[in-house]
Amino acid sequence: MPIQRAAATNRVIKLLCSGLVWLFLQALPGMACAFDTAVSHLGDVALTPTEMVYLREHKKVTLCVDPDWVPYEQIDASGKHVGIAADLLALVADRTGLEFELVRTADWNESLAFSKSGQCKVLSFLNQTTERSEWLIFTSPLFSDPNVFITREEHHYISDPAALEHESIVFPEGTAMEGLIRERYPNLEIKLVRSEDEAMKMVSSRRSSMTMRSLMVAAYTYAQTGCSI
Repeated sequence: MPIQRAAATNRVIKLLCSGLVWLFLQALPGMACAFDTAVSHLGDVALTPTEMVYLREHKKVTLCVDPDWVPYEQIDASGKHVGIAADLLALVADRTGLEFELVRTADWNESLAFSKSGQCKVLSFLNQTTERSEWLIFTSPLFSDPNVFITREEHHYISDPAALEHESIVFPEGTAMEGLIRERYPNLEIKLVRSEDEAMKMVSSRRSSMTMRSLMVAAYTYAQTGCSI
C-alpha cells in the first residue's frame, strides 16, 4: 500500500511495516513530504526510500498502550506490554529493526493525552473517532470486532436503542463507544467506570442497564471474572 500523505511539525505518517500491519507514527519537524513510488526491501517488507531514511534515523520510537484492554493489550504486573497488540508489534520490530520504548501510563485517558502532547509517538490499538483524527492519521483496519450491547438476561432484546427510556449504559472512561453513544443516543444515561471488569459488574449488580463492548473483550472479561449477567 502506498503512503498517502505526510505532514509538517507534529505530523503523522503512515509507515508500512508488513503486508498486514500498519502503524501511525508522529514524524519529527522537517520530515520530507515527498514520497516516491520506488521501494527497497527489508526482509519481507517493501519500503520506499523515505521510509528507509526514517527507519535509519529513528531506530527507537516511544509507544503508549491501553494498560487495561485484555485480550488486546495490557501492561502486566511486571510492567511489560502483553496481548494481541504486543505480539503484532514484536513482529513489526523483527521485520523493520524498530525498537519500541514503552511509556507506561496509568490508564487509557493518560495514553491518549501523552499521544496528543507528543510524549509518545505510537499508539498500538484504538478505534478511530473524529476527535482522535485531529492529531492522528489512522491506517486501514487491521482487525475488526463487533461492538455489542451487554445486558442482564431478563432485559428485552434491543432492536432500537433510540427507543429506550429510563435506561443507563456504563463504559470504561475514555472509550470511543462512549462518544458514539452520547452523540447518537442522548436518551441513554451514561455512567463511567475505570475498567472493563467494573463495567460488567455494574450491569450484573443492576447499577446500570447495559454496557457496550467489543465482543472479544466482553467474552474474555466474562470468562475471567465469571460475572453472571
